[in-house]
Amino acid sequence: MVNPRQANSTLKLIDEYCRYYTNLFSEVRSFKAFTHLHAGIISDMPLLNWGMV
Repeated sequence: MVNPRQANSTLKLIDEYCRYYTNLFSEVRSFKAFTHLHAGIISDMPLLNWGMV
């Protein structure tokens, strides 16, 4: 079995929060998706309203 690589850091707030969940993910790709999900939740991007498209 291959040892998983360490994930690159994103935002300090997200890294500190997600650090407690790293043992739930078997591969770094899944953990990176988890951190990007949290980055998207706290971002200032407006939500896309698909009904208006």
